[in-house]
Amino acid sequence: MIKVGIDRQAFALAGAGLFVLFAGEAAWAQAIPSPTSLGTVTVVGQPSSQSMVTAAPEALPASTTVIGAEEIKRRPLAHYVDIFRPVAGMIVSNFGQGGIGYGIGMRGFQTSQHGRDISYTVDGMPVNSVSNLHTPNYADLNFILPESIERVEVIRGPFSPEYGQANIAGAVNIVTKQSEAAPSVGVSGGSYGTARGLATFSQSGAIAGSGITPYLAAEAYHTDGYRSNSDWDRYNAMAKGTVATAGDGTLTAKLQAYGGEWHAPGYIRRDRIQSGQISATSSLNPTDGGKKDQQMVVLNWVTGQPDNDLTINAYVDHEEATRYSTSYTSGQQTAIHDRREVTGANGRKVWTGDVIGMQSQLMMGADLRADFVSSNKANTFSRRQGAVTINADFTQTDAAAYVQVQVKPLSWLKLTGGTRYDRYDIDLTNKLTPASSPVAGGEVFSPKIGATVTPIDALDLFVNYGEGFRTPNAVDELISNPFIGAQKIYSREAGMLLRLPASSTLRIAGWTTKQDSEIYQPPGGAFTNLGKSERKGVDFEGRTYVLKDADQSLALFASYSPVNAKLLNRPGYKDISNVPVYSITAGLEASQKVNDGDTLSGTLYWQYYGHQAIVDQNGWQTYAKSYPVIEAKVNYGFRGGLGLFAEAIAYPGDRYAEIATASSGVIATSPQAAFTGLVGVSYRFQ
Repeated sequence: MIKVGIDRQAFALAGAGLFVLFAGEAAWAQAIPSPTSLGTVTVVGQPSSQSMVTAAPEALPASTTVIGAEEIKRRPLAHYVDIFRPVAGMIVSNFGQGGIGYGIGMRGFQTSQHGRDISYTVDGMPVNSVSNLHTPNYADLNFILPESIERVEVIRGPFSPEYGQANIAGAVNIVTKQSEAAPSVGVSGGSYGTARGLATFSQSGAIAGSGITPYLAAEAYHTDGYRSNSDWDRYNAMAKGTVATAGDGTLTAKLQAYGGEWHAPGYIRRDRIQSGQISATSSLNPTDGGKKDQQMVVLNWVTGQPDNDLTINAYVDHEEATRYSTSYTSGQQTAIHDRREVTGANGRKVWTGDVIGMQSQLMMGADLRADFVSSNKANTFSRRQGAVTINADFTQTDAAAYVQVQVKPLSWLKLTGGTRYDRYDIDLTNKLTPASSPVAGGEVFSPKIGATVTPIDALDLFVNYGEGFRTPNAVDELISNPFIGAQKIYSREAGMLLRLPASSTLRIAGWTTKQDSEIYQPPGGAFTNLGKSERKGVDFEGRTYVLKDADQSLALFASYSPVNAKLLNRPGYKDISNVPVYSITAGLEASQKVNDGDTLSGTLYWQYYGHQAIVDQNGWQTYAKSYPVIEAKVNYGFRGGLGLFAEAIAYPGDRYAEIATASSGVIATSPQAAFTGLVGVSYRFQ
């Protein structure tokens, strides 16, 4: 159980922060006689002006991308990571191991660690699992229904003070829909025995006599998988209801249940595939796989006009997951079991107006989160338990408060600054060795500062500095070293955003990030501290519309992101594993009205990832090859509500490089299918 003193610290900090949100509104109202809302910037799929004083994330002096529902609909989505594939500087990896958290990385952080270096939030609920046995801040987004997403906000770099734990490479905020105009049903199927059914129920206004605007979605999914022993079954059901409240507010309640069971082919030796000893579809152990069940309740309350609003979120999340995986070097199967209950609340108040003639904004917020976790790890033999290696229960509380100020002293200059204070406390019971049951905690300050200069209306120049952190892994790092503290990173960025005719944009941003300690973990292996590291890179991204009117559009987009990720003080080798030295994306999006109301639309893009270092725990190093990926999707929507689509993803080059890892001098991979196709039909009721 957590100590009473820790409870008081956490609740006192969060309670004080939430009190300030309410009390501060009155004080600000007195200081500013007539606050003026400047509105929320909403630009889908491309950057917006960073010179405005607004709480919208794309107005930060940082590289931010917002992806809207229509853009998601146009994208091929074999897996949730495909939402992020075209985003400049983002690298994704499809592990092909069933219902686990897959790889997402950016700013030079590797994809092999289950997305741990990005802070994820869905409808105000944090997603990262603190102190997970897979990896610290493990991120599993399999419960996401792409069709339910209203928008996705991607902030590259740790600049926003709204995100704390895991805000290292940046943050991803996902907001789901409150409603749609009408119900819908759809089915799809394709390669490797894949089948999916989806149904939604909603309407544009409240149900008569109830005041509730509903949004319900349910999914059933099955695939046999490209490789042997890759079958996966899952279900997903979400119910949301929204009611109007006083003060132009809304209160939304969401209930969601997700579950899945799968077999996993494991990671197989690359040299044995290349020599013909085994095929690319081979599996390692027919008893590998896993199961996960998750249920959540989320409440969202928003009141007030945009940029002068108050937001309160509360959530309860229950997860239970088991995974069996076999080492490709030793042949030992390991079972990981993780059960956790997570509860918390967060709030944010924004005031916007003129202060002594300057456009200004004050944002204040507070977070409180408690995780109650039971973790164990054991050697197994065809899922029969052997020696237990980890068996621990722990409670972790995280409490935080943050502030951000924007001031525009001149028409061409906006200053942004803020800080975040986080307090974490961990109380662990080691059931294997009770004497090694540490109680630990710490404080982290994460300052943020930046500026936007707009010398002409079409050009924004921006610069920022931000710090991020992650807390130690209780069930691995903390047991080994009870005095270990939070891991810190320090990031700088400078760039420009140019807006050109034909709705064209060009953004160039250079960045550098330094980290106190680089943590590496091969699949199923132990954590290794590789010392200090540094990452540098540049993101070039552009978009232009060749056609854009009410009946047709054609957009071209491209990006190029070179990265240099190095260890600073590690003898023997310098490269950080699983970071492509560059990524290139080029593609197009198009839509056309046809036949007096039908719509034809689609997306096609090509990506090329540079070679990447593959390093094992002993410093042995080699490289994975460069590889291309091509994705495409075509939609045809009939005006009567019927819709058809076809999508595909192809790996025309090296199919072993997207997933490549090393342990004890051996390279393993999870090969990708050369081609995967999917077709579907949907109907939206009128």
